[in-house]
Amino acid sequence: MRQRVTPQAITPQAVAIVTGTVKLPGGATVSEPQQVWLMSALDGAFVDFTFTDSAGVFTLSDVAPGDYYLVIIPGNATNAGAVTYYPLTVPDSNPISLGDLSLLGATKIIQGTVKRGGVPLPSATVLAFSQDTWQYLRYATTDGAGTFSLQVAGGYWTVEVL
Repeated sequence: MRQRVTPQAITPQAVAIVTGTVKLPGGATVSEPQQVWLMSALDGAFVDFTFTDSAGVFTLSDVAPGDYYLVIIPGNATNAGAVTYYPLTVPDSNPISLGDLSLLGATKIIQGTVKRGGVPLPSATVLAFSQDTWQYLRYATTDGAGTFSLQVAGGYWTVEVL
């Protein structure tokens, strides 16, 4: 026997717009776009991301009410900053301006010399992989002597050479 299904109206969920400005440690303006990720505070799931403009300004649209972490991942030239987390609660659909958000200062320097067959290797790409966030967060290119230097935050890192 067939049952008749009555269509139900779908009510759109209220969403907010979240804006802010990413600053370097100490408050200086960033010189390149930075990544801004929105992660669920409940389970760490990725929700959305955007890039700042060259002055550090970002906008996340269509953010549903809930608890999140705003994760700022510095651009590669922004070697003075570290991945920074900000807790964020979106209570309703009203716009939220977070103002200035400063990157954490880098607290470690990973440096070394890349060699192939005992000879320094210039122009090699060196990647820094964060064991804490499971992401490649920094890279450098070796100079003519094969040396590199990466400023990173505290934590555990793996370095790979491409």
